[in-house]
Formats: sequence, C-alpha cells, structure tokens
Amino acid sequence: MADARMMVMTDGVIWQEVPGRTLPPYAGTACYWLVDGGHAWLVDTGDGQPAALEALRAAWEDLGMPEVEAIVVTHWHTDHTGTAAAAGRLFGAPVFLSVADAETALHHLDDAPPFHDPAELPAGPGALRVEVLEAPGHTAGQLNLWLPEKQVLLAGDNVLGRGTSVVVPPDGHLRTYQATLRRLMALNPARIGPGHGPPLDDGIGVLRYYLDHRQERENQVLARLAQGPCTAQEVAQAVYAGEAPETVALGRLMLMAHLEALVEEGRVAEDHGAYHVIA
Repeated sequence: MADARMMVMTDGVIWQEVPGRTLPPYAGTACYWLVDGGHAWLVDTGDGQPAALEALRAAWEDLGMPEVEAIVVTHWHTDHTGTAAAAGRLFGAPVFLSVADAETALHHLDDAPPFHDPAELPAGPGALRVEVLEAPGHTAGQLNLWLPEKQVLLAGDNVLGRGTSVVVPPDGHLRTYQATLRRLMALNPARIGPGHGPPLDDGIGVLRYYLDHRQERENQVLARLAQGPCTAQEVAQAVYAGEAPETVALGRLMLMAHLEALVEEGRVAEDHGAYHVIA
C-alpha cells in the first residue's frame, strides 16, 4: 500500500486507519476494504469529519477505484457510523447496519443514511466469501464479519488493537459480550481486525486473553465487595488504584457492567447506590 495507514491483512482484506475522534489511546477508527477484482465492500467509516472521508477516498483510489457494492457498519457508535452517509453518497453504495443498532444510530447522527438490513447482503464482493455474524455485547446489535477461507475475523469493537474493549450498560451487556467472545473463539480465527488499532495475530490467544481479563476484573470486584458494602466509584478506586483519574472514570463504566451482571445473577445486591455480596 502506498499509504502508511493502509496494510494488507491477507489477499483481498485491507486494513486502513481512518483519522477521527474516538476514545484514547486511539486517534482514529480501523476500517477495512474487502476487495475481489473490481468489486469491494467497505467495513466501518470513521467519525464523519472531512479528514475521514478524504482518507476513505484516497484509499479507494489507491485500490484502483473498485465498485463499492456495500458499506457494512459493525455497530452504531459514531466513530464507526459518522462517515457512513457521506461515504454512501461518494461511492454510490448502500449502508448496512443491524436492525438492533439502526434506531440508536439515527438518534446520534446528524447525517444518517438509510440503513439496510444485513440479511439483504450478498455472499461477499466478487468471489470473496464473507459471513456477517450477530456479535452483540459491546452494543445490542454489533456485527462481526468472518472470512472463513482466509481465517480472518473483523471484530468491530469486540476487540481492540491495544488494551481491551469497554462494555457500558445499558446498551452494552457483559454476559452477552462474554458469550459472543466464546462463539468467536469457536471460529478459530488466525487473524483479527479490531475496531481500533492494528491487526492482531493469534486470534484464539487474543480472545482467550479477553475472556480471562474479564474474569480477573470480576474477581477484583468481588474481592472489594467482600470487604463490605461500597459504591461503584469505590470499587473502581480499588481496582484501578494508582491510575490516573480519567482511567478510574472509564474503568468505573466497565465495572458497572460487572456489577450489573452480578446483580442480575443474584450474587450481589444494590441498595441506594451501595453494592454488597449476598450471603
């Protein structure tokens, strides 16, 4: 690739970092071009700023200006959907987003395309076979894309290039997310294209780490609650002791997903903002 922000993951699958506003430590969104001959799909689009659209245009030209048959958005978050309408107009392509996420996207986008049901997608661009998977948890309707002949998984924000993904209730749901990770492991992916950051090798190892990390966090939550009733903020301060305030604040959101799951399962109770283990 001529651009340092583009990388060939495997034949027909190109990673692109599109600049834009998102959560640190990232300064952009990972988008993907699926290309076979003169046919292409674009997966995710960036945050809607002019720089994002220009980056997509440049990549398309670098790829030989294939016919973009579909734009598939993995989930509704605006750092993935923000450029979808403009990209749809530029490339003359329909935009696909899960039914579960489409309504939420419409509430958050100033420039929203007509969203199409992913069930209407063909099998892939050209002869490149793509399976569109329901992969909820990070959002209620997140999609992942699986290329079985390439053993490549495009994981949206279920996986990040560095660190781990954040699951924030009520749209995010931890136990659903963990079940999704286990289903993705069963695919035995060789490489993973994350929602942010560079592609990852050892797909099984990455997904196993994500599951182990969530269990470790849950153990830390339960250890703090075993000391006595406390608020979510106090749990976060214990789990992220010594970290910067912004890390504690973001961590608190993630820990709320653990607390919510434990309450749902009847292992923890909440009373006026304080959580305690049920004996």
